[in-house]
Amino acid sequence: SARLHAASTVTMGNVSAGNVSVVADTGAIANAAGSTRNVSATNLRLQAGGAIGTAARHLTLAVSTLSARGAGVFVDEADALTVGNVGVSVTELGAGTATTVVSDAAQSDLVSLNNGHIVLVAGGTVTLNDGTANGGSAGVAGTAVSAAGTGSILVQATSGDVIVNSDIASGTGHVTLKAAGSVLLGSATATGVDVSTAGTGTVSIDARSGVLAMAGDAKVAGASARLHAASTVTVGNVSAGNVSVVADTGAIANAAGSTKNVSATNLRLQAGGALGTAA
Repeated sequence: SARLHAASTVTMGNVSAGNVSVVADTGAIANAAGSTRNVSATNLRLQAGGAIGTAARHLTLAVSTLSARGAGVFVDEADALTVGNVGVSVTELGAGTATTVVSDAAQSDLVSLNNGHIVLVAGGTVTLNDGTANGGSAGVAGTAVSAAGTGSILVQATSGDVIVNSDIASGTGHVTLKAAGSVLLGSATATGVDVSTAGTGTVSIDARSGVLAMAGDAKVAGASARLHAASTVTVGNVSAGNVSVVADTGAIANAAGSTKNVSATNLRLQAGGALGTAA
C-alpha cells in the first residue's frame, strides 16, 4: 500500500501499489509533467481541498475501484472501473523504530464541491455503485456521482458499458453518460436509480452500439433530456421540459413497473422499430 499526503498540493508522478491513498488537505492533486501513469493499483482513494486533475490534464489511472472527492475531478482510466468504497492503511516507522498505523478511512463515490466538474473517461466498462461510507465527508448517501452547484458530470466508457447502480446528481449542471456499448440505469437489485439535475441543467445519455435500458423505477430529470441508443431504448420515467428519445435500429419500449414514461412540454420520438407495443 502507499499513502501520499501534503498540507497543500500533491503532484503525482508514477505510483504502483495494491492500495493507494492520495490526500491534499487544501491544495490540488496534479499530474506531473512527463509522467506515464499516475496510479496503478487495485484500490485508489483521492481526497483534495482543490481539484483532482484539471480539464487540460487529467490524472491517468489503471485501477479497479475508485473513490474521489475534491473541488473538481478529472480522471482517465485505462480499462474497466468500479466506483465504490476505498480505505487505505499504511505503517509508518518512527525515529526510534516504533511503528504506527496511519489510516485514511473508507470513502465512497465521486464527489465534487464548489461548482467543480466531474469527468471520468474509462477504456472499459464503468460500474457506479452507492458506497456505504457516507458519514461526514466520506460520501453522499444514495449517490454514486455528485457534483455540487453548477458542476457538470461526464461518465464515458470508450469501450464497454456504463452500469448505473446508484444516483447521479448535479445541482444545476449538465449530466452526460456515454458508452461505446450499452447504458443500464438500475436493475432488479439496484432500485430507485435517478439521473438528475435542476435549473437549466440537461441530461444526455448515449449508448453508441448497444441498448439504453432503464429499470421501471429509474428516473431521469432535467431541463431537457435526450436518450439515444444504437438499438432499443427502454424508458422508465423521464421528466423534463423537452425530451428526445432515439432508437436507431430498435424499438422504444415501456419498462415494466414504470409509472409514466415521459412527463414533458415537448416530446420527440424516433425509432427504427416500434414505439411501444399493442399489448
